[in-house]
Amino acid sequence: MASIGAYWSGALTGFTASSMTTFSGQVPTGCGSASSSVGPFYCPTDAKVYIDASFFAELTSRFGADSGALAQECAVAHENGHAI
Repeated sequence: MASIGAYWSGALTGFTASSMTTFSGQVPTGCGSASSSVGPFYCPTDAKVYIDASFFAELTSRFGADSGALAQECAVAHENGHAI
């Protein structure tokens, strides 16, 4: 999150970095309540990225993806892209 915010703050005038919340099960957000079935998402109302703690395990078990750091960084960067 820090690297993404630092890059875009320098690349886009007026850019404000998002924050991130990890959750399990269900989470209240500025966009309403969300469950794990939603997966990672960005809420523009509160300018936060939400990552369900079980998401990466599901990528591995259900889709055979590598649950390592690169997969996690890609998902976080993708959700931050919605803020941009």
